[in-house]
Amino acid sequence: MSIKKITFDTVVILGFLVGTGFLFNYILGTPLSNPLVGNTITTEEQA
Repeated sequence: MSIKKITFDTVVILGFLVGTGFLFNYILGTPLSNPLVGNTITTEEQA
């Protein structure tokens, strides 16, 4: 069971990192990057 839990936690963490990286790249590729990046930093600090 412990191996399955470790695998599950790893998948969740990797999925979160990939999702965050994709969102970060999408925001940087947007013309309105500055205010969106500011909002993203605030959201990350809250989380």
